[in-house]
Order: sequence, then C-alpha cells, then structure tokens
Amino acid sequence: MRKYKKILLLNILLILKIALFIFAYDVKIELQTKLLLKKGKEPLGRPGDIEVYKKNIWITDRAFANIKIYNMKGELIKILGRKGSGPGEFLSPNYIEIDEKKIFVQDMGHFKYVILDNEFNEIKRFFFLMSAQPFVVYKTKLINYEYYRDEKGKEFDGVIIDISEKTPKIVKKLMPIKYPKSDAWNRIISMMGFLDISKKRKEIYFVKQNKIKIYKFDIEGNFIKSFGKNPSYFIPCKRTKDFDIYLKWGRAPKGIEAVRKWRKSFSWVCGIFVLEKFLGVVIKNYDNKIKKWEYYCEFYDFEGNFLDGGRKLKEVGALFSPERFIIDSNNRDRVYILEINEDKEPPEYRFLEYKIM
Repeated sequence: MRKYKKILLLNILLILKIALFIFAYDVKIELQTKLLLKKGKEPLGRPGDIEVYKKNIWITDRAFANIKIYNMKGELIKILGRKGSGPGEFLSPNYIEIDEKKIFVQDMGHFKYVILDNEFNEIKRFFFLMSAQPFVVYKTKLINYEYYRDEKGKEFDGVIIDISEKTPKIVKKLMPIKYPKSDAWNRIISMMGFLDISKKRKEIYFVKQNKIKIYKFDIEGNFIKSFGKNPSYFIPCKRTKDFDIYLKWGRAPKGIEAVRKWRKSFSWVCGIFVLEKFLGVVIKNYDNKIKKWEYYCEFYDFEGNFLDGGRKLKEVGALFSPERFIIDSNNRDRVYILEINEDKEPPEYRFLEYKIM
C-alpha cells in the first residue's frame, strides 16, 4: 500500500512540476507601436535592414545608397551617407548593427563591411565575399551567416571575423555546406538563414529558412547542439513547375512572377530573435483563401525546450499582406518589424513594435 502511495505522490509532483513549467513560460505578446512611415523629403526606396537605436528607427536604403533615420512618429529626421566609394559612402547598404560606440554596415555594392563611429566618421572598411545575409557583432567579433569558401574549396554558411586588427581575419568557420554546386534546389532553399546572439549567455543561434532547426554555438563558434521541430501548420518546401521557371528566367519579370507564386505554396522561416528569457522564430504562410500572408511565432528556451507556439502576429498584414518584412530585436523584451508592401505605388512601409515577455 505504501508503495502505491509513494508512486501516486511522485506522479502528482511530476504533474505539478509540468504545470508550473508551462505556467512559468506562458509567453505574452503585446503590441506597443504601429505606424506607417511618412514620405519626407526623400522616399524610402529599397530597405535592407532596421535597427532601433536611442528611440529612433534606422533603415538602410539600398536604392538611395544611404541610411534613413525616423522617429517614433514615422517622420524622417535625418539621412546619413550617400552614393559613392569614399568615407561614409555606400553603393548598396544592407544589414546594419549599432552599439554604443560604432555603426557596422554591410555594403552589398562594394562587397565590404563599413565600420563608423557614432558621429558617422569612417573607421575602416574591409572586403568580404557576401551573399547579403545577416550578421551580429560581439566585442571584437563580427559573426555572419555569409557564404564562404576556404582555400581547400570547402564551403560554409557563417564565419566569425576578428575585426580588432587593421586587417580583419576569419577565425572560425561555422556550418559546412553539404550540397554540390549542381544541386540548385537544395542550395536555394537551405543556404539562406538568420542569426541572433545572446550577449549575456555568450551564445549564437542560427536558423535556416526552410525548416525550424536551430543551431546553437558558443561565442567562440564551437557547436553545442541543434533543436526545433516544424509545427503541424508548417508546409514543407516542394519543387514545382514555378521553381523551374524561376531557374530558367532568374530576375526577369517571368522569373520574378514564378518565384513569387512558388513561395506562396509552402512555409518559410523568416526571422529569429533572442530575448533575455527565451528565443523566438517567425514563420510565414500564405493563406490562399484570404489571399494574405500570415505570420506565426514559435518559442524555445535556451536549452532547446519548446515553450509556446502557433502564436499569430495578428497586426502583421492587417493593412496589407507583405511578402517581405524585416525583423530585429533589442535582445531583451522588444521585437521590431518593418512591413514592406511593394505591390502599391508608391510602396508603403509600416513599423511595428512588440513587447514579448
């Protein structure tokens, strides 16, 4: 009898422990800000990335080769940089990171990273073969998701660059690419991805665009583990006739039309953000019934345990259904989204700020 009572007690304690765990990680999502960016003296042409710094919204503009700064009313208050090859000039600025002392810009046009001080004086720029993918900065390390091929011909997604010296150098290669060059299908769907960093925990997190598989590294670039699972609503990527049309026509109008149609037939991972208590992954699905993109969040703790999922961002796509949007966070409790609607003329851009706890 005592044995059964003991087993019953252990089962009750286990149930209580699970209940407390679930309750402790009930993720709350609250919309804080929603605004349309105003035109100003110069329109936003082709945004590459956003960074919220000192209560202003910094946006790289690849079309006008500059950085536009908006206040929290959506008003354009400053333009930094211009087209060119001199100090503080760009051809196609894409991703941007800002800390208290420096501004880091990835310039696709020059195939370089540009480092400036907070007064926008250029400190250095250095060449790197880029595939226009995200990066983060930690002290003297620049960590990116870029394509890289080493001297032996081996290919990698992601490297860590030491930027402390006059000539930056690669100190760690991260994820080997396993697909041959002839395999255009797997290369296109799996080589694009996103990353973010927990500076407090000194950890890096990568996720590819074609499925929820999160790769965890320490700050030195040593692999720790992978985790994650596609939710039930996630539609795996498939090769269709539209994909083959895209391969044939590329960026020609026929190819662009085909690839947009192809992308609407399955799910995409379109961002990762690391906050103080957990990390989140954003997924987009196209709902053919209502002809709109819909966006969902899945949440994990830092050890890879699933916390919460299927959380729809109801406000994203409420005014229009963006195929492309940009996501950023403050690595504490805020997530920022820039919706991009290029189907309108002129295009519209809407900024949203969420508090996630």
